[in-house]
Amino acid sequence: MNQSSLRTHLISLRNDLSSSQCLSNEQHAFAHFLSFLNTQTQSLNIAAFFAFQNELKTDLLLQHLLGTQHTVFLPVVSETEMGKMSFHHFANTEQLKPNRWGILEPINEAEIAAEALDIVITPLVGFDSLGSRIGMGGGFYDRAFAFRNNSSKQKPVLIGWAHSCQQVHKIQREEWDVTLDAVITEKGLQVFNQENASLAALI
Repeated sequence: MNQSSLRTHLISLRNDLSSSQCLSNEQHAFAHFLSFLNTQTQSLNIAAFFAFQNELKTDLLLQHLLGTQHTVFLPVVSETEMGKMSFHHFANTEQLKPNRWGILEPINEAEIAAEALDIVITPLVGFDSLGSRIGMGGGFYDRAFAFRNNSSKQKPVLIGWAHSCQQVHKIQREEWDVTLDAVITEKGLQVFNQENASLAALI
């Protein structure tokens, strides 16, 4: 199955999940995220996202983060520069607007460099046991974190956020693909990059 067909298949699997299953998966994934985050005593710059369609929901995660010492950022897709995505401060839901796909984004100008983020919770369509990731095909995350393909770069820690049914046996990687360090599903935290000292310090 080529990558385009695999993406279509995985989106179909995700869309077939019932609303009750999606809610249960979010609750379990959030519990695993809390177990991970509660080990952190220092303030971190954490990027997340608002889920779209049947992506694993992030409502509980975002609501919790806003009540912590951590600083929260959300992705913003440029309306003028093709393929560019930046990260802007998120403080409350009154400062959001939908983008061209209907995904909520911050409207403020408070941008942070991708290199200054500590943790990025990333959406995905599919992932495998090596941390390879399939997105929606726009390449936004691969471009934003291309610097991570330099082996000396260990931050930010990239953590996928997905339903477990989105895991596949193998994804054919391209040279520009940025690999995940870990993923959180309703089944738990799965670590791919054991050699990332930044991730090891978090867990």
